Amino acid sequence: SGKTLTIYASQPPGGAHSQPEADILAAEKLAFAQSAGKVGPYRIRFKVLDGAKLSDNGRTAIEDPKAIAYLGELVPGTSQISVEIVNQQGLLEVSPADTAVYLTQPIPPVSSTPTTFYPGHATFKETFARVVPNSGQEAKAIVQELGTEHVTSLYVADDGQRYGAALALEVGNAAKAAGVSLAASASGAGAVFYGGSVGNGSVA
Repeated sequence: SGKTLTIYASQPPGGAHSQPEADILAAEKLAFAQSAGKVGPYRIRFKVLDGAKLSDNGRTAIEDPKAIAYLGELVPGTSQISVEIVNQQGLLEVSPADTAVYLTQPIPPVSSTPTTFYPGHATFKETFARVVPNSGQEAKAIVQELGTEHVTSLYVADDGQRYGAALALEVGNAAKAAGVSLAASASGAGAVFYGGSVGNGSVA
């Protein structure tokens, strides 16, 4: 509502912890500056969110009736926290870095994406987008790189978390499709892939 709207940019708890995260925020600020803070008849404000927990950022955004978009999350696999919150108000979330494929399409271990991540689905449908390839495309690139290293057998494991398990599954499927055999143990493999999740839910 109103003629002055707000774009929120989410940061990991405690702020940017790595150079890529700092670079992404700098790029978002640059894009905003180049827009002169104006889109059509609307003035736009840019606010950075750095809550004690990642979920705090999403809640702050949906409490603002002038919010128009939420730029998050930077750590792959963490958008599952915020998208469940912002979807309840139909607020668009665009991630510059989260590759988790299960946010936009069903895949084990998440087979019911709309039900799981979009509580406002009946009204707003999916409200998440990303500007990077998803983890399914990442998996194919990983396996392609293994091919350049002449790897013919691969052992795949994961941390049991949603993101890590999904990524490991995708790498395993891509390996089989490329003719790479999956080994039953690390000792019998030409390479090892481990799918892991940053934070393991501690950022919620």
